[in-house]
Amino acid sequence: PEILYHETVTIAFMHIIATRASKGTADWIEFRDDHPELLSRDRPILHRYYSKQLLESDEARARFIEPDLQKLP
Repeated sequence: PEILYHETVTIAFMHIIATRASKGTADWIEFRDDHPELLSRDRPILHRYYSKQLLESDEARARFIEPDLQKLP
């Protein structure tokens, strides 16, 4: 069976969420409304920081890799 877990996507996405959540959003509904780009199924926000090639690599799936396009916020 295909393993769906992706370490780099998980860590990077959680980092971005934590950074935005620390800016004082009162509740989930407000956070969701303020950051719709985080809820997109294909997570295009990660493509600001990572190349497609890097995100699709087996190494990035297995362990966290720092971004290759720009630093995470």
